[in-house]
Amino acid sequence: MDKFQKYLVERLCSSCGGKLIEFKNHIENVSFWSIVFESNSLKYYIIFSDIDNTDKIGDSICSYGTLKDIGNEFVIKVIFTNGKLNDCLNDIQGKSILIDENTKKIVYCDSTVSNIGMLLQEFISDIESTSKDNNYWVTWSIILLNLIMYVISSVLSGNPFTMDINVLNTLGAKNNELIMSGQYYRFITCMFLHGSIIHIASNMYSLYCVGYMVEKVYGRIKYVFIYFLSGIISSYVSFLFSDAISIGASGAIFGVLGAVLVFSFRFKNRIGKELFVNIIAVIVLNIFIGVSMTNIDNFAHIGGLISGIIISAIIGVNKRGAWA
Repeated sequence: MDKFQKYLVERLCSSCGGKLIEFKNHIENVSFWSIVFESNSLKYYIIFSDIDNTDKIGDSICSYGTLKDIGNEFVIKVIFTNGKLNDCLNDIQGKSILIDENTKKIVYCDSTVSNIGMLLQEFISDIESTSKDNNYWVTWSIILLNLIMYVISSVLSGNPFTMDINVLNTLGAKNNELIMSGQYYRFITCMFLHGSIIHIASNMYSLYCVGYMVEKVYGRIKYVFIYFLSGIISSYVSFLFSDAISIGASGAIFGVLGAVLVFSFRFKNRIGKELFVNIIAVIVLNIFIGVSMTNIDNFAHIGGLISGIIISAIIGVNKRGAWA
């Protein structure tokens, strides 16, 4: 059974509250997965098979007996084909659903099992939408923009490992005096500057680890809103409480962590408490590291975290998000 078939079996099993069992044809040495579920005190069996083995289902047995003992009226066949439609459509009998694996479409569904067919079609659509949504181009675009700015900074500094503070200041670091003189763009530009290769590597790895979750659950537009607004607010909080020149994406990333914290808490009953507990641990650890070390803009971190929590709690997850 390939991944596509296995996915549909598992989704259908969990959605209809069924039990997964195995039918075996000992003569042909072929096995078939089946879901047994109850409806109105009657047991029904959904049997999954490749088109080439469909004729072997009838002689199969399971812990409940043979198909003859069960009765064909209680058996639903889900048959996977690879384009051999003309060879099998005339032979399909009873409660059957035919799925073409090449096109990922249901090509035949008996009217008596249309409810099962609609569920399977919904699961197939989920696969297609998930494959499209897995292109997390917003996260990768933000990472790429940070890397481009780092390359520019290193070229101007003449050092790929440690940046010249004067270069960073010229490129848009958070500088309170210059901001008060009217250079408000620095609230944004400072988010894309980093002081060393370790600085950018740690920040971009952190964004890679959590960014895709926020992009998937909240959607791209809300993700961009959370990231940039949290980053701007973190820069402003740093401006209010710290006179030091400041750079880095960590304030915006803390905002993204805040968004993960919100949805992991809101949907902990569906996805479990592990993610929520892990995010709490990551946040506490990062705050502890920030307090313990010098040259860390803790005001930006706290400002980004709080703003990320508030913003994501207000705007909510995307309707098509995984936990929506």
